[in-house]
Amino acid sequence: MNRRQVLAGLGTALSAATAGCPSGLVGDADRSADDPVADLPERPGEYPVSTGDLGGFAPRETHRRVEVGSREGVHEDFQPHDVAVWNAAGYPETAVEVVDYATETRPLARTFAIPDDDAVRVSLLEPVPYLVTVRVPDAGAEQTLRVPCPVFDCNDSATQVGLFEDEIRSAAWSTLLACRSATCVPEVEI
Repeated sequence: MNRRQVLAGLGTALSAATAGCPSGLVGDADRSADDPVADLPERPGEYPVSTGDLGGFAPRETHRRVEVGSREGVHEDFQPHDVAVWNAAGYPETAVEVVDYATETRPLARTFAIPDDDAVRVSLLEPVPYLVTVRVPDAGAEQTLRVPCPVFDCNDSATQVGLFEDEIRSAAWSTLLACRSATCVPEVEI
């Protein structure tokens, strides 16, 4: 069996693991989570980890939690990474897309109705490199961030995204303890 067949099988397993999760959806995004990603960027490393200009992050509550992937077979040293999207401007719909760069699949592509001043939290459970895109159709705003493999270590870490009037701002943080990071397979670092 070659590497592509193994990765394709992993993508199917990831999609099946998240298929029945409640999501608070308005509707699915245009792209199917089961399809391989045909439009992967050639240079994903050019996307930022965050814009670094979020300022405060203070959602009233977490409206919905969604898990991407599985913790099966993942060592406890490699903690999940949360991506939280805060609807600070009260937009009616927010699209969130996650691309698993190791399997070249899209395990999450959904549109959420996040109540005003609440957040959606997407937990990335497996230590693989990801690209996360947040899109606000009403504002014509979009931001793509990368979640590199080294954030999956023994620390608590998160990417926080704020949806403001006609713009999206973000920050990433970690507790910064000294501990080993996961090695991604394949070893593609984005």
